[in-house]
Parts: sequence; C-alpha cells; structure tokens
Amino acid sequence: MLLSLVLFFLLITISNGENDYLHLRVINPSTLPFTYRLSPGQIGPHFNTTFTSTSLVVTEPPHACELVSNAHEVNRNIALIIRGGCSFVTKAINAHVAGAVAVIVYDFNRKAIHTFSMIQDDTSRRVQIPCAFMNGKDGYVICILKF
Repeated sequence: MLLSLVLFFLLITISNGENDYLHLRVINPSTLPFTYRLSPGQIGPHFNTTFTSTSLVVTEPPHACELVSNAHEVNRNIALIIRGGCSFVTKAINAHVAGAVAVIVYDFNRKAIHTFSMIQDDTSRRVQIPCAFMNGKDGYVICILKF
C-alpha cells in the first residue's frame, strides 16, 4: 500500500551545533498531520530536493535485507524499511535496485524516540540514493495508521 506524502527536507542545527535534522511532513492521509524528525544518513548523497509527488512505501520484506519483492510499488517512491537484519548499505542498495528514489529506515524498537547515524558498512559498496533514519515510535505510527 502506498502512502502519499510531501517531504520537506530542512537542515536545522540543534543548539549544540553537532547534529542536523531533516523533517518529513505527511500530507495524505490526514490522520498523519505531523512533522517527523529524521537524521540524515552518512551513506548516499545528501537530500537536495523536495519530494512533492512521492509516496512512502513499506518494502517487502520489511527489513529489505534481500531483493525487494514489491518493486512495482517502490519504484519512483521512497522506501520505508525497518532497522535490523543487515547493514544500512544493504538495505539502501536493495531499495535502489527496486527503483526507490530515497530510503527512510526506522528503528525496530517501537518505543525508541531517538535517531542515530546510518553509517557505511565494511564493504566498498556505495549507496546512490539519499537515506535518513527515523525513530521507532514514529516509524511504527506511520506503518499502523497508513493501513
């Protein structure tokens, strides 16, 4: 199932100047009228665009540790992937192969309210699409409410 959204990627430096954040605003469905804070990944290129006609699609399998079987839905959209099972690089590459234009990984801990950096793994593989990390609480809210 697809989730229509608008992504506003605004770099905002928090008071200690150490972290920048991106912000995700979902415009449809209206049951998700919030702005969600994301941490930009340290893999892949920077977000340099606003996605205005893009859907957020949960990958199948949800961990995206192997080829994504719902590539027909992921293609030209943003892949929403749960953390765990393999490296962030593997997840991003599998989403890219399925045609995703960007990746958002959310924490597997449903109560987690913090984000952290998505880093390169020990391989020489390079991610070709922008990536960001969302806390588990927000990720699960989006997954539950969109269905």
